[in-house]
Amino acid sequence: MRRKSIKLFAACVVGWGALTSCAMSKTSQPRAFYTETQVVYFGFDQSFLHADNKTRLTALAGRLQVSPRARVLVEGHTDTVGDASYNEILAEKRARSVGGYLIQAGASPQQITFLSKGEREPLMTENSASAMNRRAEIRIHFLRRGTNEHHAGKRRWKKGRVR
Repeated sequence: MRRKSIKLFAACVVGWGALTSCAMSKTSQPRAFYTETQVVYFGFDQSFLHADNKTRLTALAGRLQVSPRARVLVEGHTDTVGDASYNEILAEKRARSVGGYLIQAGASPQQITFLSKGEREPLMTENSASAMNRRAEIRIHFLRRGTNEHHAGKRRWKKGRVR
């Protein structure tokens, strides 16, 4: 019998520099790992963090400190305005801004991987909604409590890919 997957979605708050917690998915059969996704939005041509982002990232860093086997992938994104090579650099600055703050707040550097997506993966294609494309996505890969990592099968990020 196939088990059906149940997806739970949380509303995403959109705003300048807003940190949101978006979709989390759960299956009817417990998995050894679960992934949480959070998003930090940036202003046009900006890569600095606002105070409200720092508060939430500090809380996330605290969770990472008590979960040393958790792994984090921070992907930087931009809108399509401007040169693609410049946007690639800006996206990396955004990813490093978020990841660097997590490390500064106490997360281990070995837990965090940075990746620049530039303008290649927009959330919205309309120019009026390009603010949603100026973001850094944080994917946190947690091991469930009581699960032996050896039996769960280790999953690692390498160059931005889960393997």
